[in-house]
Amino acid sequence: MQKARLLDIFFHTLFIIAVGYFFLDLRLDETLVSAPQSIHQWRQTDGASIARVFQQENNSLFQPKILNQFNSDGSAGGEFPLTYFIAGKLYQMFGFSYMTLRLIHFIPLVICLLISLQILFRNFKFRATAVVTLFIMMCSATFMNYAISPLTDVCAFGFSLLASVLLIDQRRKSSRVKFLLSTVLFALAGLLKISMLLPLFAIIGAFAIQSLIDKNYKVLLKQWLPLVFFTLLPVLVWYVYIANYNAAHESIYFTTTIR
Repeated sequence: MQKARLLDIFFHTLFIIAVGYFFLDLRLDETLVSAPQSIHQWRQTDGASIARVFQQENNSLFQPKILNQFNSDGSAGGEFPLTYFIAGKLYQMFGFSYMTLRLIHFIPLVICLLISLQILFRNFKFRATAVVTLFIMMCSATFMNYAISPLTDVCAFGFSLLASVLLIDQRRKSSRVKFLLSTVLFALAGLLKISMLLPLFAIIGAFAIQSLIDKNYKVLLKQWLPLVFFTLLPVLVWYVYIANYNAAHESIYFTTTIR
């Protein structure tokens, strides 16, 4: 047991060192304190401006506004603005900094990666295999660049990754806690970036097909379908709300209608 714990600490440390190396090698420490830039600069500024308006006007989480000229007061929304709302509150307490919003997205990613690594240790015979599995992502300059972006993509990716790992581990050893956490994390990932629900459909699709092949309809009806339903419910509720919100304020900035 003591040896296993020491190995876990060693590989976690190795992984953190690898993340730190790429972080400095790609000069992300400079990007961390910079204004929105590079690819998707326009979309980054959208999110950054939502956070600023939350700070300046002290609006509710359900009243996102953006700095634009498309409608009278800038009321507009797309993805669930939780991280922008948190950034706005932190701006009020500690003052404005570009680093704040970037860290709000980066820190959850790192935490989710480390927890996923620990879970993967239980699914691979050799711990080094688990490290390499996640380390491959670190080799992508695109991934590392987005890791500290004002966009919600990477934060949602972290939640989706951890939810996927929990769901796969659920097959190894069934646990109600893992099942519920996976549902909550997938829902949160979908609220922050709806495309991050794709892993859910892939995994549940594979599990559902296996249940049908095994004629295990009970698992399909009592586990996989409820998981999809309770994951999608808050996402659908939010998009119905924000579509009506945009329509009420005559905002066409974010695509929340069928054109």
